[in-house]
Amino acid sequence: MTLALDFGSWPVAIYIRNQFIGMSFLCCCIQILDFLSFHHLFGPWAIIIINLLVDTGKFIAVLFLFELGFSMLVLSMNQPFYAEANLTGDPKQLQKIIESKNGGNIPTLMDAIERLFFALFGLHRAEDLRMNETLTADWTENLFKAVFAGYLLMAAIVLINLLIAMMSDTYQRIQVHIFHCLFWKMFGKSLKIG
Repeated sequence: MTLALDFGSWPVAIYIRNQFIGMSFLCCCIQILDFLSFHHLFGPWAIIIINLLVDTGKFIAVLFLFELGFSMLVLSMNQPFYAEANLTGDPKQLQKIIESKNGGNIPTLMDAIERLFFALFGLHRAEDLRMNETLTADWTENLFKAVFAGYLLMAAIVLINLLIAMMSDTYQRIQVHIFHCLFWKMFGKSLKIG
């Protein structure tokens, strides 16, 4: 059986191949880090890095919970609360109104998650959370700013400090463990000599 691709799909196939090569290279680097854990100099660092990655995973889980909660709040704030036309009872009428007023964009959960996530890095403003500008009243802009400020305070200050504290605790715990192991090795050698 032959697998043939037309000439137009070669760039896509090469791009997908490059993604597999990049992922395998990343896995190789992680494997080298695991091998270095046996080295007397790099071993403690490799163990610390692996434990810090576990802490980062825990942090991402907590951050995702806050991200999801605030995203649902932003989505509910972007729902229109009054109609600019007489509703006839047709279920698709509201969707048509939103599409005609908002340029065809209906805010989704992924839009809200994306905007809040990149806001942690300073890439969005409070005004960007208001995705239905024509269907929400002007006074809601202050509400969006208050929610955005609350999100940034929780995510950027409280949760990032939690991550720093977790990583600091892990680093300190491993350093103490390494010190105790080296101390008892040296103590055992001194008992054999004496």
